[in-house]
Amino acid sequence: MKTLSVRQPAASEIASGRKRIEYRTWKTNYRGPLLIAASQRKSGDLPTGCAICVVDLVDFTGREGDYRWHLENVRLVTRNRRRYHDLVKAGKKANVAKVAVASEVVREMWVLGRIVQRELEG
Repeated sequence: MKTLSVRQPAASEIASGRKRIEYRTWKTNYRGPLLIAASQRKSGDLPTGCAICVVDLVDFTGREGDYRWHLENVRLVTRNRRRYHDLVKAGKKANVAKVAVASEVVREMWVLGRIVQRELEG
């Protein structure tokens, strides 16, 4: 699966469905599933350095240097198996690694919930 690194808060806005167009300076012939990963750059309390969601890249429009990637069908990442395996390799017990990954997922969902709540409150 192809991956696109996106800075926060844009990554969380894509995951919430509010941002359906991502602007890039290059075009691509690829169409299909695209993993959205939050870049490492810190932005408040939003999650960074992790997978956020999977979307479908369905089209791009625009002109040279100003392309609009059209995103649809957002699916949130609910398990982070790689993170789990990294923790186990680093010496964490399996049950401790599972709890750590679950805690990270809960935090991501909480942050996304806050974004949606703010949107609803308007």
